[in-house]
Amino acid sequence: MWGVRVLRMRILLLFFTIIFTLGCGKKNKPVTTTNAIEGKQEIKEKAYHSDSLAENILGKRISIQYTVPAIGIRDIIALQFEKDKSIIIAVKKDSKLSPDGGNYSYEVVDKEVQIISSNDKNLEVKFSSVTPMIGDKIMMNLGGEDLFEGKITRVEKAKKFDVDVKLLAVTTFDKDSVNLQDLTEKDGIFYDPESSEPFSGKAFTLDPLFGQRKSSEGKILNGKTEGLWIHWHMNGEKLGEQNYKDGKLHGKQRSWFDSSSGDRWMSDEVTYNNGKEVEGSHKFFNRKGQQVKSMTEALR
Repeated sequence: MWGVRVLRMRILLLFFTIIFTLGCGKKNKPVTTTNAIEGKQEIKEKAYHSDSLAENILGKRISIQYTVPAIGIRDIIALQFEKDKSIIIAVKKDSKLSPDGGNYSYEVVDKEVQIISSNDKNLEVKFSSVTPMIGDKIMMNLGGEDLFEGKITRVEKAKKFDVDVKLLAVTTFDKDSVNLQDLTEKDGIFYDPESSEPFSGKAFTLDPLFGQRKSSEGKILNGKTEGLWIHWHMNGEKLGEQNYKDGKLHGKQRSWFDSSSGDRWMSDEVTYNNGKEVEGSHKFFNRKGQQVKSMTEALR
């Protein structure tokens, strides 16, 4: 399924950035909260009283501003450490934070937090101290590889999130649809592992970092991708549309920015014919809707 991978790789850097970050400060200083939108800062809690990071983050919501490396796009997410020791990951949508719908757990070792998902891809959040404070920097690590750096913009008590109905698109699964990873792929053909016959039916892929959300969904016909496949951003907004014929990209292919920076604009559009890009058909657009020369310029 080469075409699906093409779109995912093109925006994968955005996805890798979308999940995390915590920070740290110095012990026995008051915890303040900053409204990242209004820029206000106020003291919400008294000094930390523990030498344990696990105890200090329990019952807290920590908002993080992160920057996508090489591109420079900034956004905000939040990690909420529930008192039952689960964790809620929230993404920004229309200036509000909404939970992504996934179910995660976490473990704390010294100054590191491991966020655990159902697909066993653990993310490490590295702190500089056991007392997270506004302005602290953190480093995200996936599978031993550093991803990006972020900083804490707000620390507050855990509370209820607003639920974004758009997230239902990526957290609701059709009972007749199968996970593409559960199929056997050989020479570009997807087989039913039980019958060893080429698979036909609905299929989906999971988010490459946390496996609680769909990243794409479409149809398989006689073992090959067929028709329209839809891809989503982590906040539930449409990321892209890919059209297939007999396992090959065919027809219009489109992708969109998310609305984190305002209006949603198409980022690029290209036409394929039987798996080959039609010369001169690839168009790129920036976040203002203006046509530019390359994807790098569009994302800048």
